[in-house]
Amino acid sequence: MFNDQRQAIVAMQAQLKHELSKPFDSSDTILEIGEHPLSIIRDQPQEALELARKHLNVFPFYKVPECWRRLYTEASLWKAVKLKSSEEDLETKFVEILDMAVIVAGAPKREGMIRHVFCRMAYMDVERRQAIAQAQLAADHQAKRQKLTHGTSLYPDIPLRFLTGPYPKRKLDHPMPRYLNMAFATFQEKLNDDHNQDRTKGCRPFIITQAITEWPALADPNKMWRNPHHWLVNTIGGRRLVPVEIGRAYTDDDWTQKIIPFRDFLKDHLLPPSSSSSSDDDGREIGYLAQHDLFAQIPSLKSDIRTPDFCYTTPPLPEGPDAPTFPNIEDEIDDVKINVWLGPAGTMSPLHTDPHHNILAQVFGYKYVRLYAPAEKVYPKPKPQKEGDVDMSNTSQVDVGLWINGESCETGVIKDEFPLFPDAEYVEEVLGPGEALFIPRGWWHYVESLSVSCSVSFWWD
Repeated sequence: MFNDQRQAIVAMQAQLKHELSKPFDSSDTILEIGEHPLSIIRDQPQEALELARKHLNVFPFYKVPECWRRLYTEASLWKAVKLKSSEEDLETKFVEILDMAVIVAGAPKREGMIRHVFCRMAYMDVERRQAIAQAQLAADHQAKRQKLTHGTSLYPDIPLRFLTGPYPKRKLDHPMPRYLNMAFATFQEKLNDDHNQDRTKGCRPFIITQAITEWPALADPNKMWRNPHHWLVNTIGGRRLVPVEIGRAYTDDDWTQKIIPFRDFLKDHLLPPSSSSSSDDDGREIGYLAQHDLFAQIPSLKSDIRTPDFCYTTPPLPEGPDAPTFPNIEDEIDDVKINVWLGPAGTMSPLHTDPHHNILAQVFGYKYVRLYAPAEKVYPKPKPQKEGDVDMSNTSQVDVGLWINGESCETGVIKDEFPLFPDAEYVEEVLGPGEALFIPRGWWHYVESLSVSCSVSFWWD
């Protein structure tokens, strides 16, 4: 680590300390935690963190009282302030502590402060890499006039593009309709027409081609998401942390979650281990950055996308006495909820249903999608019997990945256990770059990555 980088972090620590030393506002929820926790935040931040973590683990995130998220955030900031300038890999540790406050607690009341620190650090990281690259170019007389860009020289060990092909082709027995990018009014008319054809089923899923080709993430050479360098620039050289699901699917017994630096995620799960081998056959664990609000954590990436106008339409819901019913939605959303999905070939989202309408936009790579209407027999998992058990009743008991890709003996077991499933009607398609899939609320959908791929989902009610 360069001395000027270390000095810059020391300066940021001093600025953070100055802000943290100011008295809490009388309306700050952190005052609800009690006298003892408040007394140890500054001098014993690790102890305060452990206390906050105990309370965070008791509730689902949306039910955690803000006072404990505030404690976790303040203690994290003080822990970062107290890192010694002589620490080995100071920059990485500094980022890790602050990022955990964002990921674990949401950094209430300190989000802007932490975001400002990360912006400065990202800028410093690029400046440092440019200096290194310029020095290397200066030593090469044949390249003295070569133009330097972050996409060509800052990360010499990282390729300029994710390997998304060739990918395994899929025979489509029931392809869904495809339409060239639609205007807002045309999209709404399509929803209404489908609904009027059969009001008990409501809207139908379909593909919109060339739906997002104008996004900077696809069209701007300096912001293309298919370029790993762009991700590294926006994650402080890959130091930012990301939550990663480890395993084929969340229904598998060996599935787990980890929070790791983005660079580790990139190298261990997204890029081939070497230029001579493929990530499909190297035996590595499958890692998936799934359903993550990445833009709340790294806002600089949000300027690379656009929320589709389709998300402001009003899809009609099924009607009539035989129409499927939907559960009450505890987390009703007033605005569009956006999540990012980034992972290698082989990741699967088991057959499940969501309580919102969805536009699934494909930025790069390819995904196979299969959808069943709400009334089809897909054998949902039963509701939990005991308080505290995970409710997976929005997920089918049928392993659709095994049904599609398995041997005859394996599919035979599925037929025996779920006898009505083979006759369930479905539609399917391969979703490619620039395309978007409309998934009506309540439709069961299975998604499988055929290559390294990235999607953005937009939920709305």
